[in-house]
Parts: sequence; C-alpha cells; structure tokens
Amino acid sequence: MFLFLLFFISGCSIQDESDAENREIHSSVEWADVVKWQEGTYYLDEDKTNGITEEDVGEVLGEVSFRVMYSEAENNSDYQLSNGEATWLAEGTTIHAITGESSKKYIFADGKVYKSEE
Repeated sequence: MFLFLLFFISGCSIQDESDAENREIHSSVEWADVVKWQEGTYYLDEDKTNGITEEDVGEVLGEVSFRVMYSEAENNSDYQLSNGEATWLAEGTTIHAITGESSKKYIFADGKVYKSEE
C-alpha cells in the first residue's frame, strides 16, 4: 500500500511539472502598438498623442492593410511586419501625415501618433 501511494504521489508531481511546461510553451506573444509604413517602423508615442489636435491631422497617406492581433500571426513571435501592416490598428484604418512634421518621423492613425525610431 505504501509503495502504491508513493508511485501515485510521484506521478502527480511529474504531471504537474509537465503541465507547467506546456503552459509556458503555449504562452502568447505580447505585441507593442506598431505600424510599418514606407519601410519605417513607427511606435506609439503617447506624449505626442496627448498634444495633438484636429488641426494637426494632415493629408491621408494610406491605410492599414493587415492587423496582427486577432489573426493567425498573433502568436508567431517570428512574424515580421510588412509595409502597411500594424499590430493593433484594424485593417482599413486611415494613416495621416501630421501638419508641420515629416511623415518619415511621425504618422497619425486612429487618434494616436506613431513615431519612427529609425
């Protein structure tokens, strides 16, 4: 009886470790709020977003062609954004220039400013 309990307890602890490993393997990828535009990578700039007004929103540059979140690419940590793609912005979201700023440095989409880090 003692041996049976020992094997039973050992089996439970091995199963628990295996479950923990499986949970780690299946964890999701955390994506930053990013837009790939004109060969540049633009990251959400919260400070600049807070200072933007309607008058600052310039001409339409284009729109988002693909959103990583809620797609098959969401859990692929090796996925590389292509031009026109975004991590969080929905497909069809309009991308604007910002008046007085170079679109190589800043773009505006969905009420937020994105800044090129390149």
